[in-house]
Amino acid sequence: FCMLLTIVLIGYNLHLQKKLVFKENETAMAGILGSVEADIKRAFFGLDQVFHGLENYLALCSQSDLHRNQDMRHTLDGLVAHNNYLVGLNIVDPNGDVIHGNGDIVRPNLKQRNFFAVHSTEMTEGLYISPPQQSLIFDDQWTTGISKSIRHPDGSLDRVLLGIIDLKYFFQSYGELLTEPGITLTILSPEGLVYSRIPDHSSSVGQQCPEFTSDGKILWQQKVTYLKNNDGISEAVMFKKLEEL
Repeated sequence: FCMLLTIVLIGYNLHLQKKLVFKENETAMAGILGSVEADIKRAFFGLDQVFHGLENYLALCSQSDLHRNQDMRHTLDGLVAHNNYLVGLNIVDPNGDVIHGNGDIVRPNLKQRNFFAVHSTEMTEGLYISPPQQSLIFDDQWTTGISKSIRHPDGSLDRVLLGIIDLKYFFQSYGELLTEPGITLTILSPEGLVYSRIPDHSSSVGQQCPEFTSDGKILWQQKVTYLKNNDGISEAVMFKKLEEL
């Protein structure tokens, strides 16, 4: 009886330790996701304020002034320099041509890019955030385009404001949050496309994550759930949905 009681107490103690470890991991994951969510929201809010300022400035310029305004590029350069998540900031006309952009770069027509085309086909409100995609300018760069439309009183498209984020920003910014071995951080689109995966950013960006999706939609969970990865190993996963802006 004493032997049996000892075994039961040891088993109970191990069970408590296991629950404690799981709870600690859950708390750690929730802390990481909370920090990432706050930073991404800060970046998007900051870009929305940048767009708002540009929209007010453009409203004061005539069409002819806009095309010959030499100060605009310096303004865009300064905005990019003060917002480290941005690598590009552009003002695009209704035909998809970049009227003004930061830096000394020749930019292609953007008519076919989803972050512009969505404003030609839909009356979008607020910011549009594109899926991850390869840059048209740099072959080794993956980006997301965040855009906002400016419209005439009749609803027709006047201009599109466009910010470009190099997806390496997420990898470089959040890698230091993962101090424990075996923890990964994945930033996904609602369709399961990878914006960034730490530590395997380079091999994962732009790829589909089928283990996190069902019928093309993310398996949003409020608490920790267990899913099998591509190697068949069960992993504890916690999702955090970034609310629409």
